[in-house]
Amino acid sequence: MAGFGGENKKRKEVVQKNNINANSVAKSAFDNHIKGNINTAEKEYRKAIELGSKNHAVFANLGVIYTNSGRFDEAIIHYEKSIELSPEDAKTYRNLGFLYFDLRNFKQASELIRKSLDINPNDYQAQTTLGWSYKELGKLDQALELTLKAIELKPDNISALINLGGIYKDLDDLDNAITATVKALDINPENVAALINIAGIYQDQGDLDKALSSIHKALSIEPNNPSALINLGGIHQDLGELNNALLYVSKAIKIEPNDHTFNLILGGIYRDIGDLDNALAFTLKSLELKPINSAAYINLGSIYKALGFLEKALESNLKSLEINPQNPEALINAGSVYIELGDIETALAYTLKSLDLREDIPATYINLG
Repeated sequence: MAGFGGENKKRKEVVQKNNINANSVAKSAFDNHIKGNINTAEKEYRKAIELGSKNHAVFANLGVIYTNSGRFDEAIIHYEKSIELSPEDAKTYRNLGFLYFDLRNFKQASELIRKSLDINPNDYQAQTTLGWSYKELGKLDQALELTLKAIELKPDNISALINLGGIYKDLDDLDNAITATVKALDINPENVAALINIAGIYQDQGDLDKALSSIHKALSIEPNNPSALINLGGIHQDLGELNNALLYVSKAIKIEPNDHTFNLILGGIYRDIGDLDNALAFTLKSLELKPINSAAYINLGSIYKALGFLEKALESNLKSLEINPQNPEALINAGSVYIELGDIETALAYTLKSLDLREDIPATYINLG
């Protein structure tokens, strides 16, 4: 038995020695990280972990290095290990949430940032990003609440002001949308995101001259900004200048070929031009990129209807209604297909339901006529 005791003592001594070495290596890593010696810091963090370090900051800081160098899977693993070691560390929840936000996983981002705010409720950056996440998830009331709180904590928070303008725009409160976005531009008149947003608001108001002025200013600062190019294309589309719309949206697609919204917009322009083959191709690409997309199915239905494929047109509009049962445009389009299929009773039911939701869509009265 004494022999076993000796083995245990020896093992403990080795562990203690490794812990001392791990702490020493970790301290050096922290120092090098602060000094900006990132490569050395990374090597030392990894060495500390090999020696058995259980310091959550070692894992968290290595996660930051992996994030900044684009090694996102490794970053996630190390952030999660840091959280396991220190479940009350708000900063690591926030950093992991921000990474998921950048990866456009808004659900995961919102859950992690929410945990961060449970620990540190006055972190305006976390509130700002959580507000953006909720907006992307369509949770506009929650987005509004968080974003207003972020601005209360830091009134010159440009990102939050821009998001606030976007939230109000989505809520059809265009006056408040302009007020918030103008505040962002008062702080930085050359903020491209704010210029793009206010152009979109002016476009919704029907003030296309102001919309064009804002978007041209954005493009003078960032000539290859795909969102600005898309907005410019949309303005030209509203002006009935479809060739110009096609030109600018095509430029945006070359920069961001896998953006589902860009593909959907380009499909709609091709449909309006009468190039149904390209309209179909880009709309299907949009759905491939984002299968749960009510607007894309509406566009797809209109293209199939123009091609004479009525069953496919009906199927697409009904799929849109599965995603969003209260979409009046999908109800109207389904009604018009039922008319062509000779099912007048069903067509009337869908059209009347759309009328209950919105009374200002001319196609409703065409169906009823």
